[in-house]
Amino acid sequence: MKNSEIAKVFQDIADLLELKGENLFKIRAYQRVVRSIEHLPVEVEQLVAEDRLQEVPGAGEAITKKITELVTTGKLDYYEKLKAEFPEGISPLLDVPGIGPKTAMLLSSELGISSVDELETAISSGKVASLPRMGDKITENILRHIQALRRKDQRIPIGEALPVVDEISAGLSGLPGLKNLAPAGSLRRFRETVGDIDLMGTADNAPEIIQTFAGLPQVKEVLASGTTKASVVVSGGLQVDLRIVEHSSFGSLLQYFTGSKQHNINLRERAHRRGLKLSEYGITNLATEELERFATEVDFYERQGLEFIPPELREGQQEIEKAERGNLPELVEPSDIKG
Repeated sequence: MKNSEIAKVFQDIADLLELKGENLFKIRAYQRVVRSIEHLPVEVEQLVAEDRLQEVPGAGEAITKKITELVTTGKLDYYEKLKAEFPEGISPLLDVPGIGPKTAMLLSSELGISSVDELETAISSGKVASLPRMGDKITENILRHIQALRRKDQRIPIGEALPVVDEISAGLSGLPGLKNLAPAGSLRRFRETVGDIDLMGTADNAPEIIQTFAGLPQVKEVLASGTTKASVVVSGGLQVDLRIVEHSSFGSLLQYFTGSKQHNINLRERAHRRGLKLSEYGITNLATEELERFATEVDFYERQGLEFIPPELREGQQEIEKAERGNLPELVEPSDIKG
């Protein structure tokens, strides 16, 4: 679960509590956590896995438990019960990014909308744009969110994703300071299909790179943008994330966002047993809290006593144990194909 998705749940909670007329201090507590999550330099999933949620500013014991439940189960019972206190049609509308409780209530009360399909129809007819505080620009954004939501659980063939990477890479090529731009995730593991695109790079001037990325002509909407990372939606509704780190941490970054979820969990657990903590920035010695940075993945794996594991093998299927023994299978290279 991405940080932006987690933040939306807690922002919805804050808004729903406000609609209920709850205590202002309680509402502000959730709002503070939302801002903290949005500006975290690390994924919340990693903090949960490493029992480090105390690093989230403003997250007390009660909210920490809720974050853990949401990340580990994909749902939050408190949130579901809170939504159930409102009209039935509110809940499905809140699943659409960009729609908060106040907008959902407006759509429900004014237009009787109670489903995403009804919302899409109302947008197409112009009814939503005519509502107070809406307008064409907002409804266009909501429509793109609906399209992205429907594609969330869908995956596209890798052959359709590769041209998108090429176009974005071409748009960023030649930028002063940008180096090592490369795809990660399932695309780099050469899975047959991909859900979204993760791009990694290094630069000393990350904010300028991020700004240029968010302004590319292919970008139809900016979902989130900070000093070192941004998430955008490009033509066709595909989400593309870009992360920038210092050159010395590129190996750690690329490894962290390339491996499958199970590969990374297994690797983190193995490292923890050896007194080490893995992150996108490097490897931290738990005893001394000293952070080692790695410019290449080869060095990153070697530091853990492992043979380099090719991206295609990072699926959580005994590849770490094989790397320990030095008997990983050899991959077929283009030069091996004759004919």
